[in-house]
Amino acid sequence: MSIGIILAKQVAVITLLMAVGIFAKKRGILNLAAAKNISDFVLIVITPMLMLQIILEDFAVEKFRELGIGMVVAAIFHLMAIGVTKLLIRPDPSGIHNLERFGAICSNAGFMGLPLMVAVLGPEGRVHSAAFLTVMTVYFWTHGLMLIKGDKGVSAKEILTAPGIVGLAAGLAIFFLGIRLPEPAMHTIDYLASMNTPLPTIITGVFVADLDFKKAFTNLRAYWAVAVRLLVLPCVFILLLWLLRVPYWLPGGGTIALAAVISCCCTCAANTVMMPVSYGGDVQHGASLVVMSMLGSLVTIPLVATVAEMVFL
Repeated sequence: MSIGIILAKQVAVITLLMAVGIFAKKRGILNLAAAKNISDFVLIVITPMLMLQIILEDFAVEKFRELGIGMVVAAIFHLMAIGVTKLLIRPDPSGIHNLERFGAICSNAGFMGLPLMVAVLGPEGRVHSAAFLTVMTVYFWTHGLMLIKGDKGVSAKEILTAPGIVGLAAGLAIFFLGIRLPEPAMHTIDYLASMNTPLPTIITGVFVADLDFKKAFTNLRAYWAVAVRLLVLPCVFILLLWLLRVPYWLPGGGTIALAAVISCCCTCAANTVMMPVSYGGDVQHGASLVVMSMLGSLVTIPLVATVAEMVFL
């Protein structure tokens, strides 16, 4: 199945889930207070379960070399993206630039990136996705949280006790200690982790329901942030991986590089809405970034993935 068809299907699912949120908001089933409570639930409960699921199901000792290199490559992307977004997304007195930088750096590498990687790379794509998502989770709850909170500041304790970091630490401990969780526990983790896509997307729809589309689609800052997310960062990343000769680091290095590019070129993560809801910020602007990037990705993801495939394979 082609990347374009898979992408169109994923965008269709996201659109329908958002429509559920819009419907719930318009009919008074969900209000903004309820949306915040659900957002907190996702960040505090669902996020750790997702990390546990990724580590317990996709990490494997025989694949640990590939996982390690994949994490290094993912770390290179996030470090590069921090520098590039600071350079290209100019500060604004309102502080909105922090959310734009967050949205530009954080991609929807799970729901959108994983199916694309499996389609291009086969079952091995899950391993590469796990590597990228692990590093992205660390980013979310460190520099990403600092961006969202802005002048409020973030303490070391807040980072170390952040839900995603706790889930990651617990998962790694279980993995390295060789602990086998009972089947009911694994099923519970799977059920909770499966909520990671529908709930955030529905909550995004709740805020899209109140979105001023004329204002959103005439906001030049939003267009630029989305362009940085979908085109600038992936292209710079491709160039950087080529200069670092990542495809030659180990057999299959080209596949690792391609997988990382696919992960990083997806739409703005749902956390572009969820984090401002829970920690304060312009939620409407976050929602507009998600919607605009979703539309733009229909053109940019096939283009970027094709270029990366030509360069690395």
